[in-house]
Amino acid sequence: RTLGITEGRKLGITEGRTLGITEGRTLGITEGRTLGITEGRTLGITEGRTLGITEGRTLGIEEGRVKELCSMVQDGDITLERAAKRLNITVPELEKRMLENGYRFQEM
Repeated sequence: RTLGITEGRKLGITEGRTLGITEGRTLGITEGRTLGITEGRTLGITEGRTLGITEGRTLGIEEGRVKELCSMVQDGDITLERAAKRLNITVPELEKRMLENGYRFQEM
């Protein structure tokens, strides 16, 4: 009787351990996946924000440059042709941008 109980206990422990490992592994994978998604999302947001700031800064600098040159054309300090050349765009494109942004220029 004692041997039967001991053997039964050993088998029960072994089976329980195997089931516990399987169940624990399944739970671990699920929790790991959830944590991974959360961490990945956080990293993605951080990287996206960094890229957005960089792109925004670049666009802001370019926009400021365009506005400064448009202002200079409007004030007669620089010609449309020269400003367009500095911006690497055509004169008609510069004229269009100036009009869209409320700048005036003199027809030549």
